[in-house]
Amino acid sequence: AGNSVAPPRPQPPGFQRQDSSQSARSVGTSGSYSREQTPDRFGGPKRADTAPLQQKAVDEERRRREAEDSRRQAESERRRNEEEYERRRRQEQEDREYNDSLPKTRTPLAKQEIGGYGGESRDVSPSPNNQRYQAQRPAPPAPTQSKSGQPGSTMPIRNLQASRPAPSPPGQNGAKSSPQKQPSGTSPHGQQSRQPPANGQSQQHPLTRKPSGAGFSSQQGPPGSSQQQQVKPLNVQTKQPTGAPAKDAAIKQAEAMLTKKPEPSEKPQKEARMSSMTDAQVMDRLRSVVSLSNPLESYNKQKKIGQGASGSVYVARIRENAPSTMAQNLTRQYGPRAQVAIKQMDLRSQPRKELIVNEIIVMKESRHDNIVNFLDAFLQEETFELWVVMEFMEGGALTDIIDNNASISEDQIATICYETCKGLMHLHAQNIIHRDIKSDNVLLSSRGAVKITDFGFCAKLTEQRSKRATMVGTPYWMAPEVVKQKEYGSKVDIWSLGIMAIEMIESEPPYLNEEPLKALYLIATNGTPRLKKPEKLSKELKAFLSVCLCVDVKSRATAEELGRHEFLQHGCSLPSLSELLRFRQKGGH
Repeated sequence: AGNSVAPPRPQPPGFQRQDSSQSARSVGTSGSYSREQTPDRFGGPKRADTAPLQQKAVDEERRRREAEDSRRQAESERRRNEEEYERRRRQEQEDREYNDSLPKTRTPLAKQEIGGYGGESRDVSPSPNNQRYQAQRPAPPAPTQSKSGQPGSTMPIRNLQASRPAPSPPGQNGAKSSPQKQPSGTSPHGQQSRQPPANGQSQQHPLTRKPSGAGFSSQQGPPGSSQQQQVKPLNVQTKQPTGAPAKDAAIKQAEAMLTKKPEPSEKPQKEARMSSMTDAQVMDRLRSVVSLSNPLESYNKQKKIGQGASGSVYVARIRENAPSTMAQNLTRQYGPRAQVAIKQMDLRSQPRKELIVNEIIVMKESRHDNIVNFLDAFLQEETFELWVVMEFMEGGALTDIIDNNASISEDQIATICYETCKGLMHLHAQNIIHRDIKSDNVLLSSRGAVKITDFGFCAKLTEQRSKRATMVGTPYWMAPEVVKQKEYGSKVDIWSLGIMAIEMIESEPPYLNEEPLKALYLIATNGTPRLKKPEKLSKELKAFLSVCLCVDVKSRATAEELGRHEFLQHGCSLPSLSELLRFRQKGGH
């Protein structure tokens, strides 16, 4: 009917009503977007977390930077290797050109202008007619040859090294021929070994030869060069070399000195050496020569300027109202801004404390314009520290000057050597040997003053002990007699001064590229070192070096003789040496 109510509409088939929670779960499990992956404004899924991507980018950037750094280091290393290779190539080329310019037959070292050996003259020609050795008595005749049946003396041959008789001269056959294959008069080492003929007697056997001696074989040419020499006929008188009587006298004198017994007054007397002192004795001796007050009350350390094996060196200023009498005197003389150098040493680390005592005593007694003056010394027993106050040398060590100047002129070398020589003259006049003269121990002031420092190795000569034999010093500057541990005197400082002159010429001492032990061996065997480019030096400088670097100590100049040498008379003025210190102004040293 029109006013009736229609029944409710039936539900569509298969449709079931779900609540909101079930709907949400169904969406999450049906592959649609979950809460964590709701779509963003642009229609795509949101990223859950960007941290891994950012870390990956950081790692890639780090690896890229590391690769770039490695590439730069490899490039820098490659450039360094190329530069080193080029430097070595140039050095080898220069050495090759210099060696090619040398004469093929070199002048013996003894005849070079740089110096010479202390032995006899070696001007004798290596000709077989020149006798190198003069016997003191006639040699016995040759022994009997058992195979030939010829009679002869049964006395032994003293100067013949070969164990079998040498062959007879060429062209002689029969009984005089010898079956030996070894060359005549040649030892297995290729050295000549011949018997000297008797003076004033005619030779009686064809095997008797003119002498040369194994010790002179190096002067006769390369080994084995005399194997083809023809045997000298018997009736030819051997020529005596010029100057043989002088050599005989020298040999006799040497023999007399070797066998001479010491006179009663020359017998060595026992001397109380400071090295035998105990630590307690050394400390007692130190207390007697130094002050026991606090050095910090008088001096204010400013900057460390050096480090050595025995301690550190500082530049310091004098404090106001300093209690030290020396500090007060320095203030009155040089003003309140006066500077001093302080050498600070830890006595516990000093293996030979007696050397420190020795250094202080020598410095206190040696006042000279060419010696760094001792000012004050303090012993702090609480910390076992010793402070030695000295005058401050603004220019620093000669080593720094050599390293920072491309070259040093000969007139500057002459002045530095002359000033050093004057300091040595003062020391030697007091019978003091420095024993460690080198560029490290020669200091310059800003005004060009040259002074010797570091007396840790010095020795005091006495009448009872006029020579020393201890090998001390720095290897490259040591004299041959020091290396060989022979007795030596003050002339070892002259040798070291000559080596220091070579330092200024060639920027380094000889054998500096060698290990110290090998350098000592070369000094002992080679004697006078060889200059790299002697042709660039004046004859006066070479003559100066030759009298400094003479192996024969008797021929080596004394400090007083050296001070009068012609080369040292043509040096520059002391203020001119300040030109060598310009590198300090440029570098802010």
